[in-house]
Amino acid sequence: MKCVATLMTALLILAGSASPASAASPADVKAAIAKGASFLRVVAGKSHGGEKTLVALALLKSGAAPDSPEIREALDEVLKKFGDGKYQAGGHHIYEAGVEATLLTDLDAERYKPQIQLLADYIVGQQKNTGGWDYPSGHPADSPGDTSVIQYALLGLWAAERAGVKVNPLVWQRTLEWHAQYQSKDGGFAYIPGFQIGDGQGNSTLNMSVNAVGSMHRDRRDRRGQGGAGRSCRRARRLTPSGRASARRGARRARPPAAARRRPRPGGSPTATPRRR
Repeated sequence: MKCVATLMTALLILAGSASPASAASPADVKAAIAKGASFLRVVAGKSHGGEKTLVALALLKSGAAPDSPEIREALDEVLKKFGDGKYQAGGHHIYEAGVEATLLTDLDAERYKPQIQLLADYIVGQQKNTGGWDYPSGHPADSPGDTSVIQYALLGLWAAERAGVKVNPLVWQRTLEWHAQYQSKDGGFAYIPGFQIGDGQGNSTLNMSVNAVGSMHRDRRDRRGQGGAGRSCRRARRLTPSGRASARRGARRARPPAAARRRPRPGGSPTATPRRR
């Protein structure tokens, strides 16, 4: 699944825009997207679960028709997980739920809102007391959260909100606080903070740091005025190294001039506080 996820990420970036600073021409970008989409159409027939959904989402972003065979097959597989008002999670748990919510929202948010609501309920229900998410069994069981899983959880909730599903602001607040608490001293993020597991063996990695930055950006969007979530957003920002530096600069700028700090003399103009002898 990692291979497909990597290709999908590249395809989405290419489909998004061609930066003027890039050496590739618009024609080159379109050719690369077409080549990647051709590969994914072959992969789609051999994949299942979250991987199949991820392939369908990439194809949709590349310009494939919503009723194309690959997307239709993935959609049918996703919809089979719903029945009697319940959602049956797949083997890749939060990873699958996140991409399924995104695919359903991008295909037809109004039509599939009941399913998106169930996906959001499942994701929220899996949030740990720490504010993060992890494999259902944990790895290890006392893990505070998995930076990678958290990213997919928030992608799913972000999609759910775009579909009009209400997400409790406390969910976002707790996630922001997780990132503030478990950020590494070097400013980056580890795969599973505090544990020598997986890539980086407990140290910050570029991949996990990018995941975390994206997660915090989604958390902070449009939440500055939302009560506790907005305050938590600002508090979490202050807890990061860059936030602390920004706060110090702001405090210096806000410091009143010397004249304003002088105590006024009764009935007269301000004067400097006399020194004690």
